[in-house]
Order: sequence, then structure tokens, then C-alpha cells
Amino acid sequence: INAEYGEEDLLQNPVTAPPAKVEDEVEINDLPQQARYRITSKDAIAAVQDYSECALTVRGTYYPPNRNPPEGERKLYICIEGPRDRAITLAKMELKRMIKEELNKAHCCSRSSNVS
Repeated sequence: INAEYGEEDLLQNPVTAPPAKVEDEVEINDLPQQARYRITSKDAIAAVQDYSECALTVRGTYYPPNRNPPEGERKLYICIEGPRDRAITLAKMELKRMIKEELNKAHCCSRSSNVS
């Protein structure tokens, strides 16, 4: 290597390995429909990606309750890929916050319609 590039070139342009990726998942298949729609919307995904510096990808297929996916298939989930554990944690926290917000909205709406 030194003969080809010269020692000086290596100091100016060191060869570095690509940063390691960290991955995690959040299963969303069994959430209420409104919560699934909210957290898989383009705006929500973009907001979490900007906030956490992670890449989020919706994967899998929705399966109704009490129905298991065929072999080789997965239920609906969000794959989170990031540069560090901390970034993954931030993304998961923000997703969970959004889910809780949607569940609270659904709960409040169902209570107010039952009161009338």
C-alpha cells in the first residue's frame, strides 16, 4: 500500500471502515388501525427520522387478530436502522410517544361518544 499511494497519501486520506449499523424493530400489527396509519404516514416517518437520525422502514404485512402469518412472512412492523444505540432509543421513544398519543385520542373519542 505504501508503495502504491505513498505514506503521505495514507495520512491525508486514511482508509476507514464504514460505521456499524444498529437495528431494532417495533411491531405495529396489533395496534388499532388509526394508530397504525398515523405512525406509518410519510410525515410521521420523516419526523422520527429527522429527530433520531435513523432510517425507518415499514415492513411485513398486516394480519387481523387471531391470524398468524404463513411461514416466511412477518406481521407488520417498523424496522429502525441507525448509527448508534442512542439514536435507536430516540426513534423508539418517539414512536411510542406517537402511539400513546393516538391511543389516548381513540380512548377519549370513544368515551365522549358513549357519554352522549
